[in-house]
Amino acid sequence: MDELSPITVDGFTACLRPTEYEVSILPEPVLDRDAWSLRVAWRGPNSWAVLHGSSCLDVDGNKSYESSPSNREDEWLERNRFPLVEAIKIAVRHSSQVKVNGWTAEAVLHKWLSSLSTRSE
Repeated sequence: MDELSPITVDGFTACLRPTEYEVSILPEPVLDRDAWSLRVAWRGPNSWAVLHGSSCLDVDGNKSYESSPSNREDEWLERNRFPLVEAIKIAVRHSSQVKVNGWTAEAVLHKWLSSLSTRSE
């Protein structure tokens, strides 16, 4: 999936590469959904990062600051870079526990769902 995909439109050819995916347990109508979303972002060939804001998540969901490329050590890269499928699995695994202002995405989802049920009563 890291490969460029050529597409031709009206005789012009361009290459497309998806460079970012959003992962969230919250549906689209939830206000500020993006604050509780994780991003899986391309960082190079077969190298994807799982991000929340400017922090990278490792396989266990531990966050660390993503410094500039010249300041990243090999050990840090090994803990925070993944093939795409693995990065997506990590993001899905940790998406319910993303926390903003003391609220997890899971708590926001439950509150939103309960607000829907009280509206329908």
